[in-house]
Amino acid sequence: MKYNIELRIIFLFVLVTAAIFITGFFAQYASSRTNLFQTLGFSLRERCSGSLFLSVSGTERCLIKAKILTSDCIGKTYQIRESSCMGALKCEGTVEYDSFQTTCSWNVPSGNYNYVLCVNKGQKDSASVMCS
Repeated sequence: MKYNIELRIIFLFVLVTAAIFITGFFAQYASSRTNLFQTLGFSLRERCSGSLFLSVSGTERCLIKAKILTSDCIGKTYQIRESSCMGALKCEGTVEYDSFQTTCSWNVPSGNYNYVLCVNKGQKDSASVMCS
């Protein structure tokens, strides 16, 4: 008899703990659109995304202006590099908030250029421009 009461108490404790955890899980998701695993850094899929838009002005010596848009990348480092995420660095910073956007610019001589947007060393987008 005493054994059954102890099992019931343990079962009730486990049930209440599970209910609190599940309620907290859904409350966190409803308030921040992230779950516990993402908050702790255990994301099963990468939600961070980014877009790179380039414009060019001038001739022979051109000014390239880059517009960077990111989503779900808070606290991660963004970089614009030539050709790949290992190429020459043109611009970098830290994503400060969700739906982040920023701009940067640099000068280049005549030629064709391909740039990539990297977030935490992973390529998110690429764009090409021509300076003539």
